[in-house]
Amino acid sequence: MKRSALRLGLEVPRFGRYERLLTRRRHSLLYRVRSGCGWSSNLGALDASMVWICAAILCALASPAWSAGSSVPFADGGYIPDFLKIVGQYNASGDEFRIEGICKSACTLFLGIRNVCVQRDAQLMFHAGHDLAENRTGPETRASRALLSQYDEGLRRYLLEGHHMDSDAFHTLEGHVLIERFGYRECPPSEGTPSTR
Repeated sequence: MKRSALRLGLEVPRFGRYERLLTRRRHSLLYRVRSGCGWSSNLGALDASMVWICAAILCALASPAWSAGSSVPFADGGYIPDFLKIVGQYNASGDEFRIEGICKSACTLFLGIRNVCVQRDAQLMFHAGHDLAENRTGPETRASRALLSQYDEGLRRYLLEGHHMDSDAFHTLEGHVLIERFGYRECPPSEGTPSTR
């Protein structure tokens, strides 16, 4: 992967597990786009317009900003310490982070980013964390406490009083609820995306 990334002019960072996963996903998409565009060593087989279209797509996907600042690559959740590192990095930089689409489990930790915004149609899915060492699930596990610590007081109280942190069953809240009821900031429309209002 390092050689192909260097050939594409990509920086090969030395990061943790989530950055490697993100790099693999980006690399996989680049391969699919190159294949889909009919990329081959015989560039004479492609007309000039197709080459420019493929080049534009590759440049957009190869950009580190392509997936930076979005919950989309992390939608299914994962290992809480990995997510807490991302939260810390965004809090240190002050960069905006968008919660969009489906955001399950540990992905909801991104609500702890100071400059977070939530899309109105996002679907955030909360549940209790599971403590592997003690083999139990509930609001008092280390995982649940880590999750709850990243939510604002109103959301934390709502999840606890509603017993939504008692089991591993998902409790879904839409983005507009987080915006209107709990005061999270609504994401401005992305460039090229019409407003949902």
